[in-house]
Amino acid sequence: MINMLSWPIVSKELRTQMRGSRPAVLLSIYIGLLLLALLWLYNAVVEQVNLGSPLVSAQIGQVLFIGLTIAVQTLLVFLAPATSVNSISSEHERYTFDILMATPLAAVQILLAKLLVALAFVGLLLVCALPLFSMVVLFGGVELADLGRVLLTVAITNLLGCVLGLFCSVVTRQTYTATLLCYALLIAIIGGTLFAANIWSVTNAQASAPPEYVVANPLSATAAALASVQPPEVINIGTLRPVAILGLLTQGTVRVDGGAVTVVPVYRATWVLYGGLSLVLFWISLHTVEAVQMRRAWFVSRSDMVLAGLLVLYGVGVWLAREWWLAGL
Repeated sequence: MINMLSWPIVSKELRTQMRGSRPAVLLSIYIGLLLLALLWLYNAVVEQVNLGSPLVSAQIGQVLFIGLTIAVQTLLVFLAPATSVNSISSEHERYTFDILMATPLAAVQILLAKLLVALAFVGLLLVCALPLFSMVVLFGGVELADLGRVLLTVAITNLLGCVLGLFCSVVTRQTYTATLLCYALLIAIIGGTLFAANIWSVTNAQASAPPEYVVANPLSATAAALASVQPPEVINIGTLRPVAILGLLTQGTVRVDGGAVTVVPVYRATWVLYGGLSLVLFWISLHTVEAVQMRRAWFVSRSDMVLAGLLVLYGVGVWLAREWWLAGL
């Protein structure tokens, strides 16, 4: 517990993950898809300008920023769990888990090292996407506060994605089962919340759904963080295809009352929810691994007490900041 991170495991996992052609192929596909998305966005903007749409340079930059951010987040939401979904299950499948448990390393060191490696690869994916945003700089229209808000939303949502993959890997002990469970949960959260929000809107005279319907949706949180970037008059046009995608994802996060558009900061509540879920899922994963290591199912370890204390402190912080994040509900 004194040394919370085992750098030998981090070094070994990084070498293993970056070995072979798989990472290069994955990065190439990832960048290729983002380039296609950027080309599609640019052609959509050019088409609208040729049709006579009154778009100024800042609005073009905003459309490119919105579309490219949604593309990055959509890919990362599904790639982040894949970086950790086999972290523990692969040890079981190679019959090296018991050997790992027999080492002097604590379970918290092992899990933190696995999680750090997964987060490092997600960070690499984010860094690789940054040069594409240079197109946005050419046109402008995006403030640093908007960029910071969006980056924080992407970081927090993908932190939970990595922790979710780790959790599924720990509880199932099989990579195939962990992958099915992880992506079934992702599809249920993303598709289920959007479906419920749109059904509510259809059955209530096309009124905006309550934000509670989409607070757990990472794409809706990103769209809510992006919605204030786009001027209301452009949101309502609905002619630009990238903006139409934003309108689909902002169901429950943008309210229209008498022509006035109000952006609900749902992403604040999502930050709070995802932070708490990340702590809880990591705690369950750690306790499960420690139970195997200690060969006892019911016990309270020092790690349990530390994480319980962190959750209490987190809960106190959430309660003190309730006015700030409740504004998003």
